[in-house]
Amino acid sequence: MKLKRDDIEKWDRIDPIRLIDAAHLWADLIPPGGEKPAINKAHQYFELLFSEIQKLPKTSHNNEPKLTDRYTRAEYQLIAENLKERPKFLYPEDRRRKTGVKYNTNIVRKRNYDEINQLINEKKYTIKKAAEEVAKRYEMKALSVERDYRRYRDDPKK
Repeated sequence: MKLKRDDIEKWDRIDPIRLIDAAHLWADLIPPGGEKPAINKAHQYFELLFSEIQKLPKTSHNNEPKLTDRYTRAEYQLIAENLKERPKFLYPEDRRRKTGVKYNTNIVRKRNYDEINQLINEKKYTIKKAAEEVAKRYEMKALSVERDYRRYRDDPKK
């Protein structure tokens, strides 16, 4: 079953994580709770993690990892760095909410409008440059911020 944001957030508090669960999470799947990789994609990640764990500096773990062995998030992050991957379950900062809380669009437009006007007045920025600054602050696209500014300027009630 496909992993959803709420499912991932439940795993943020769990450390260490069983190898079998990490394989499912890495594959963006919900861990089944059993001791077998349920889906082919998870099995492929298990094989990959199995070989990468053996390359880690030796710890108190066995030489032969088992499905139920638990490894820390730090160990999984080392593996991710070696593989040049950033699985969602290990890096909460990469997960931006794309859906969920709906903001009152007019409030966002007004905030952007006010901040852009402030930058224009204080630093003598153009609308485009000010929109880029505001966009960085809120991790938004500059074009969206500039569009919102112009919409609010033209009709504050919309």
